[in-house]
Amino acid sequence: MLSEEDRHGIGVALNEATWFHLQVHSEARSVALGLRVLTLPPTGPETDDNGRWLVLRGVSRLAASYRMARWDDAAAPAVPLTLQSLSEAIERLGPAELYGWEFIDPEKEKWKESSERLSLDVLWHEPKAPHQLMVFKEVGDAFQTEHGEPMALQDVIAGGRRWWDSMYAGDGRTKSHGIVPGST
Repeated sequence: MLSEEDRHGIGVALNEATWFHLQVHSEARSVALGLRVLTLPPTGPETDDNGRWLVLRGVSRLAASYRMARWDDAAAPAVPLTLQSLSEAIERLGPAELYGWEFIDPEKEKWKESSERLSLDVLWHEPKAPHQLMVFKEVGDAFQTEHGEPMALQDVIAGGRRWWDSMYAGDGRTKSHGIVPGST
């Protein structure tokens, strides 16, 4: 079970991450998202070692709403998908950034907006999972490097916090991403 602090930390770590791959293993009831995250090491320059796999195990339900329109187009119909075609659709869309700060257990209203037009809804087990992950292209219990090596949740969160704190502080290591702090 994730603490409130960890849920918020995952939101920080995933904000503006690039989602480029999805693997679904229905027999194992697992889903893996391939991501490139904004992260900084405790010291030194930004590294190219920013690939992460968010691996979700014991998934009870996988639902997707795929539409050939902007996310906020209320009239766009859902395009039917299978588990196989879901992964293919993610690949076809190419890398895209995840926007928002709330991915784990989002407000029920956010889910309601998409749940009325689902392209895919697979129920593997009675949906009594302790958490809900909501991502869109325009988390979970395990992170791994892009090479499959386990990463501690706190390390992923800390790297994301360092990146965002450094960006807001004007640290030159974050400037290559084109993200700048807004003025108030």
